Amino acid sequence: WAYVNIGGEPQQEADDAKFHLAAGTYTVRLSNTDMHTSFTCAVTLAAGKMKTLQVALEDKQCWGD
Repeated sequence: WAYVNIGGEPQQEADDAKFHLAAGTYTVRLSNTDMHTSFTCAVTLAAGKMKTLQVALEDKQCWGD
């Protein structure tokens, strides 16, 4: 699990969460207080497309398809 903050919006807890966002580039901040980790990822969304963001909290990495 992780707390997720997208583009400065209020933080929410997410585990397999879905977000509906407009096209654009976003900074996604992920944090897990149990693991004492926090990091950011840049995500670019194209209009009308869905993107899945995979996250490896232990490695502080994220990637999308």
